[in-house]
Amino acid sequence: MDARPRKVADDVKQAMQSLYGHRLDRVVLFGSHARGDYRADSDIDFLVVLNDERISRLEEINRFLSAQSEISLKHDITLSILPVSRKKYIESAMPVYYFARMEGITL
Repeated sequence: MDARPRKVADDVKQAMQSLYGHRLDRVVLFGSHARGDYRADSDIDFLVVLNDERISRLEEINRFLSAQSEISLKHDITLSILPVSRKKYIESAMPVYYFARMEGITL
């Protein structure tokens, strides 16, 4: 991973650890930055995998939106952060989760 995406990933991981503590299972970088085929204008995609059995996606997005905005502005890059329960991340056949499992980088 190049230096800029690495710095962004480190900031995202640190922010999620601060916000979620023991609720955080892992942060996964996925998409073009994980595959290495990104362009200069590509966003950086992350999954925030939580230990909870179920989550409210809207509540979790509201929880990390401020941190996401700060990191995005700091690095001048668009971030896409998707919260998901550990169970759904592991078991879902939905393409976003499947490809994150196959190609993603756990931070």
